[in-house]
Amino acid sequence: MDLLYRSDHEIRIDHYLCLMKATYILITFLSLSNVIYSQSNDIERIATYGGRDISLPEYDGMKEAYMIPQVKAHADTYEDPRNEVIAYYLNDEDYKQAENIDGLKYQDYFKIYANKEIASQDIDKEYFDSLKDIMAQQFSGSGWDEVKQSVQERIKEIEIGKPNLIKKYDLNENTQTYLCVIKISSEEEYIDLIMVLSIVLIKDKMLFVAYYDNYTDDDSIISSENKSNMIVNKLIKVNS
Repeated sequence: MDLLYRSDHEIRIDHYLCLMKATYILITFLSLSNVIYSQSNDIERIATYGGRDISLPEYDGMKEAYMIPQVKAHADTYEDPRNEVIAYYLNDEDYKQAENIDGLKYQDYFKIYANKEIASQDIDKEYFDSLKDIMAQQFSGSGWDEVKQSVQERIKEIEIGKPNLIKKYDLNENTQTYLCVIKISSEEEYIDLIMVLSIVLIKDKMLFVAYYDNYTDDDSIISSENKSNMIVNKLIKVNS
């Protein structure tokens, strides 16, 4: 019907429908904006590995520092040349001194890295499970969670430089975690270091997440395990 011959009632209905449609579009846009804003707030930056974008989350009390030139140089120097560092997180206090990292005795940190040789390969579940079996063979120890003695009573048995496995577990079917203690020598003293190493399947790529902190007592092991689990779970969440 020509607009000139439409009734006032019909025109009012059309105006109402147009208003409702505009309101719906606006609400949808705002909802999507909130989702995108919320997601971006959870992500510190985007890294790339093997042609995949890897979202690096924000963590309370920690900051991603790999883009700081001194941190990148330090991390790359001490990394196995077969690996590629993707991210390097320091706690808030150490981050303030990140430019002096070479002279910093820092702890409570973690890195995300991956193997260069398999960067171009898509890792399926079967291959991932076989790689988990290979990884498990790299650690000594029978699992101290089954031993009644405390770690403190057994710490002297650790071979210098070799990770001694305390516990192996899965957070889900696409992860495997190794909770270890390592004895290292530094400036003529021995340091007992907790390492929680997780292998994680994300976007058909295998990533490693290694969290480190100084061993002080048995409670420090529980604390490190819990923190590592939080780190890995959030990394998986933002990349899902």
